[in-house]
Amino acid sequence: MASLTYRSEIDGLRAVAVLAVVFYHLGPTFLPGGFVGVDVFFVISGFLITSIILRESADRTFTLKNFWMRRIRRLFPALAVVLLATLAAGSLILYQKEWSSLGAQLFAVLILLANFHLHIETGNYWGPAAEDVPLLHTWSLAVEEQFYLLFPLLLLLLLRLGKRSIIPLLSLGALASLAHGILVTSTTPSYAFYLLPTRAWELLAGCLLATWNWRRAPRNNPPAWTRPLPLLGILTILASCAFIDREGGFPGHQALFPVIGTVLVIAFTNHERSMVGACLSARPLVFVGKISYSLYLWHWPIIVLWRLHSMEPVSSPRHAIPIFLISFTAATLSYFFVERPFRRRTFPLLSPKFTTIAAVFLALLTLSHLVRSNHFRAGSRPAFQSPAFSSQPYNAEWDEAWKSGGVLVGDAPPEIIVIGSSHALMYASTIAEISHAGNRSVAFLCIGNAFGRFHTEGDDAIYRDGISHFRADFDRARLEYLTRWKPKQVLWFGRWEIQHEILGSAGFDRVFRNNLALLLKHADQVSLFTQTPFSMERRGSIVRFASTLKRKDRPLIGREDPDRTTLRNAANESLQVIANDLPRVSLTALHDLFELEDGSVRILSEDHKLLYHDYDHLSDRGAASLRARIAATLGEP
Repeated sequence: MASLTYRSEIDGLRAVAVLAVVFYHLGPTFLPGGFVGVDVFFVISGFLITSIILRESADRTFTLKNFWMRRIRRLFPALAVVLLATLAAGSLILYQKEWSSLGAQLFAVLILLANFHLHIETGNYWGPAAEDVPLLHTWSLAVEEQFYLLFPLLLLLLLRLGKRSIIPLLSLGALASLAHGILVTSTTPSYAFYLLPTRAWELLAGCLLATWNWRRAPRNNPPAWTRPLPLLGILTILASCAFIDREGGFPGHQALFPVIGTVLVIAFTNHERSMVGACLSARPLVFVGKISYSLYLWHWPIIVLWRLHSMEPVSSPRHAIPIFLISFTAATLSYFFVERPFRRRTFPLLSPKFTTIAAVFLALLTLSHLVRSNHFRAGSRPAFQSPAFSSQPYNAEWDEAWKSGGVLVGDAPPEIIVIGSSHALMYASTIAEISHAGNRSVAFLCIGNAFGRFHTEGDDAIYRDGISHFRADFDRARLEYLTRWKPKQVLWFGRWEIQHEILGSAGFDRVFRNNLALLLKHADQVSLFTQTPFSMERRGSIVRFASTLKRKDRPLIGREDPDRTTLRNAANESLQVIANDLPRVSLTALHDLFELEDGSVRILSEDHKLLYHDYDHLSDRGAASLRARIAATLGEP
């Protein structure tokens, strides 16, 4: 059996992985696929823990208690320090909603379910909600911890079945996990990204490599054909960091590249003879590899809290350089004064060190409850209150209400039907009030994360994460109720600019004329509404944005990204051309009430109430400010 000796090149590989992740988080333009560093870590983890289990099982020294204790000593002390520091800094920087969310994140981390929490509460790893989650990165720790709980039990069972069964059965499990991940990446990408069933194959790749090493006889002189493989492996990893595009779906099949590259490096690198081994064993890389766990833990909360406080992109050098230096310094101190003292030697359950770990765990668990239940209040206070967006109950996605005619306000059949996405739902409360005052019935056939248009010939209507699987059913249901009810008026709101960007000018014109022709078969009139401007250049909290402007004594106005302005204006102009050409189609302008002469955006009412709910949605107050124009379109005073 090959002995498990220290391999400095693996620490060098860890350095490559963690630096890729850090540079990616500082700004995707630095390294567009840098997030694959986590996949490299998964392979390394699977390789090392399997090597340990197999070696100790052969020596008859392996016990589950010792294995799990080592994992606790290895992972928890450094994690606990980061969690406490994040709570301390968060109490000064975060607003109350963000603060209670941090408490929920903390609780999920402590019970090893951070990945499930993030999948359910945050969703898309690359989505706007994820950017401001201080413990977002702990999803990968949860995946590894869940694997550490289950895999030793499985491997011990396989060892009892016989050594020859290990590789075939682990290979079968890895292939099943990979196939599952590829299948669900396109339909439920959040599930595919965060959860163990779709990530297990990456850890199992390392496990299979360790088992292969354990089964084969050691070779001092590997065959000549294997010598280029480490270079191929490291080039594959670097190319993955540079060229993998998250828009193509990840993990899916794209994760094969960093995983295979990592396997090649670990399997065929001999640091004494290979160029790759010598480079990875360089002292600076080895040192970064040794502090890689702490660096991974520290960098993301620092990035998030820095960005929330400054409300500026962290990718500029004046932010990125100090963030990196602070993260590196914190990681170095953590390695020498927290990680190493707890990892240096074993200690019994009743020792002072284990008692300290248990006490800190219980203290953090208590803190998580107090924070998420608002017993501890955040120290930072916003200058503005969080704006209401109470129209969500009108969302036809809730309980799949669209199957029974959407959400109806008044009696059926409704005179008015509203279609669209969340950009229609943000007007729902105002429309319901107008229709109620005029004693008219309205139905909301809307759904969040969909563009609102119908699937027509030559147009694949776009639906976002998590709802594409019932796109056809949703279209069928809407057409069924339009056909049955024959409404007097259809109101169609949308985020037109992104559709114009995807379809192009000619495609936008063709698709929307087809959609309007379909609607006019069933409705007397279709009313379109222009898209309002964005409140900020980038996604984020409008409350924090406006409060930061006030704190810095800057004008309390919004700024739309110029590229979005160009696209939005082009889409609104295209809609005007279509409305002018088609009888029974009208276009009502809403955008001009928010646009100021200098190109900025009005985000506050005259009495200093926020008109926006977030980056691109109006608050209830903002929607109500458009009541007169919407009412006029409906023929109401």
